[in-house]
This record gives sequence, C-alpha cells and structure tokens, in this order.
Amino acid sequence: MGIAHSGVAFGTMEYRLYGDELVAYDARLDAVQWRASLEGIRAVSVRRGLWAAPPRTDAGTVTLDRTDLDAEQSPYGFYRQSLPYVRDPERVAQRLREVTGSESGDP
Repeated sequence: MGIAHSGVAFGTMEYRLYGDELVAYDARLDAVQWRASLEGIRAVSVRRGLWAAPPRTDAGTVTLDRTDLDAEQSPYGFYRQSLPYVRDPERVAQRLREVTGSESGDP
C-alpha cells in the first residue's frame, strides 16, 4: 500500500533547472508545485533507506537546505525542501551542488 501511495504521490514529479531556479513540476497535473532560487540553496544532502525511498529501488531523497524561505519556519534561518524518491540521488545532488556552489549537507 505504501509503495502504491508513493507512486501516486510522487511518481509524476519532475525536477527541472531553469536559469536561476529549480522547479518541481507535476506532469500528471501539468502544473508547477514549487520553485526554489538556486541562490537560496545553502546545502544539498542525500538520504537512502526505508523512509527515504520505496523498498527494492535505487531511489533516494535529495534534501535542500534553503535560505530563501521565511526564517520564522526554522530557528536556524533556513528551511528544508525534499525531492523524494529520486533515481540516482547522488548524481542529482552533485549537479545541484555544482550549479549552486552549495556545500554537502551529508554527515
């Protein structure tokens, strides 16, 4: 049931780089879900495991620490945005680090 839910919830989500922003686009809804300024991305990390991807997949979750959202949302002055169930998350994270000049948020 959980795998089916994740496929329905995130299976049609695409993450695209356009100029100076990262855009989360839902192909099923044909609509942008959110945008992130590349300048506002402070760190990029990758999580794998039971809660970061469906079992028996090569997917993982890419997490962005952002400085461009309302600082009231976090006492640290940044906010986390997740790109769940991404195939080859290390490649995606490395590309985002390259275009943003951000650091690795991995432990």
